Amino acid sequence: MLNSEGLVDIRLNKGAYVAEPPLDNVFHMFEAMGIMEGNCARLACERLADADLAELEKLHENLEEHYKNGDQESYMDCNHVYHTFVQEKAGNPVLSKMVSNLRDVILLHRYRQIYRPGRFSESMEEHRRLIEAFRARDGERAERLMRAHLEKQGLALVSYYAELGFKKVQDN
Repeated sequence: MLNSEGLVDIRLNKGAYVAEPPLDNVFHMFEAMGIMEGNCARLACERLADADLAELEKLHENLEEHYKNGDQESYMDCNHVYHTFVQEKAGNPVLSKMVSNLRDVILLHRYRQIYRPGRFSESMEEHRRLIEAFRARDGERAERLMRAHLEKQGLALVSYYAELGFKKVQDN
């Protein structure tokens, strides 16, 4: 199954290896995720109850604490909960299932981007702008910011993989 999803290469008489993703595919996955999560952010912003906003504030505070402590792993774990919470609060089960399916595919990649120089700080700043949009109940702004946040993750990963020698689809 992992092979059919392009996550693992199976080599005859050698075993299974983590697949080297084509750079184009990495960016396209994050671009698609940005579009879908952006819509989730807009819908959630419009539908958040006060208690939901309070929960989102707690998650944001946890992100701030992990950032302050330089704990990238805990930050990414909390980040996953934050994004899943926004997705659920969008209130669209079809969109939520699509986001979950894509998230499962990109999860292996998503965690690598936070270790790029400067990306940890950028991610935190992006989350600060996002929480401001949620507080203001500005759905259009939340959508735009979430989309940009995911696209920046994708670009950071493309840069990381390019440095490792991964190629574009056309180059293979």
